[in-house]
Amino acid sequence: MREPKPGKRSRKKCVLCCCGICTAVIVLVIVILIILAFTVFKPKDPELTVNSVTLNGLDVNLANILTSPNPSVGIDLDTKVTVKNPNYASFKYRNTTAYIYYHGKEIGDSSIEAGEIKSRSSAQLDLPVSVKITGDLFNSNLTTDLLSGILPVATRVEIRGTANFLNIIKLKNARSNSYCELQIFLSNSTLKDIDCKNKFKI
Repeated sequence: MREPKPGKRSRKKCVLCCCGICTAVIVLVIVILIILAFTVFKPKDPELTVNSVTLNGLDVNLANILTSPNPSVGIDLDTKVTVKNPNYASFKYRNTTAYIYYHGKEIGDSSIEAGEIKSRSSAQLDLPVSVKITGDLFNSNLTTDLLSGILPVATRVEIRGTANFLNIIKLKNARSNSYCELQIFLSNSTLKDIDCKNKFKI
């Protein structure tokens, strides 16, 4: 039986060596990608920050509080927020909604259309809400608050969306909330004691 020529042995060893190197490189790249996927490129929740809450309008007749059988107050609030996308991928958010509460009950909301925030960027969102608080729903509370001259309300802004990195790493149903409690001073139509808290949740 003939033995392989030295040249063929050398070529065979070279091919095996190249295959081994290629395999090692592929494995190394996969390991690096996995490490990056769980560190640098790991999807993170958006960061929602309330920049300001402004009272743009207040419709109330303080002189008729006791005589009116059904007192009411009209409020126009404007909430400005910043949404920061900390990911190395775009963040697509669905409809963003601002809610207004009075004594724990939702009395109004406002939404803006869905959009997209580029990687590691921020977006400024403006959410105006107009509501009317009527005595038929909050008769005792509303009369008491109107007589005190202070109307306590709360706002909540919620944003939901998805972060997607190369269609490989996805963060679905990312959600961020901001809840603010504030007081409306009826005598001079100003806001005071604004206290906001942020919460990030998947």
